[in-house]
Amino acid sequence: NNPNSEAVKAITKSIQKRGHVSQVLRLDNIRIVVSNNPKGYDTIRYVQGNKSISLSRANLGDAIIPRIGTNVPMGIKVLNHLTKNMGIYSCISSIGLLNAYDKMRTLQIASEHGIRTPKSYMSDNYRDYEYIASHLKLPIVIKHLHSSMGAGVSIIDTMISLKTTLQSFSKIKKSFLVQEFIYSGGNKSKDIRAVVIGNQVVAAYERTAKPNE
Repeated sequence: NNPNSEAVKAITKSIQKRGHVSQVLRLDNIRIVVSNNPKGYDTIRYVQGNKSISLSRANLGDAIIPRIGTNVPMGIKVLNHLTKNMGIYSCISSIGLLNAYDKMRTLQIASEHGIRTPKSYMSDNYRDYEYIASHLKLPIVIKHLHSSMGAGVSIIDTMISLKTTLQSFSKIKKSFLVQEFIYSGGNKSKDIRAVVIGNQVVAAYERTAKPNE
């Protein structure tokens, strides 16, 4: 949602290098408009300061590249409106974004397709801590269902810390995802992320944590 981010600048540069014209729209400035016209004519309003303009398919362009990291529920509605109501092509579908947004749903899809996943348990009740400890064994990892970049991730290695951490989630009425801690030996501060399109890995990169993380 930041037009000045390095990622957005890099994407914009690549688009222009290929000879296309692009514009960056902030999700926070978009308002969805649904018409009662039998022929459609759904639009979005784009608000900047005191100005508000109507954007249709004609002035939005042929395709969009969504970069939605915050306010995903709103982003899903906007994406659905642009693609289904207004007929604009997107490289990401609203259902794809929804699946990726929810960590448990992501695991369910992987499991449905025979991809091995860590043992995982979702709940919103701290009283499940004894069952969790008996089935996953300590240490375990606790995560928010909707987070990224390591936010809201904790490694738990005692029963008292497990119980108190789950109590904290329960008090704020947040569901949590508990997973087995996987240690592959060697340097545990690295992992590999693979990008899959269809049934093929098209790119991969290794991530290294900061010292002692």
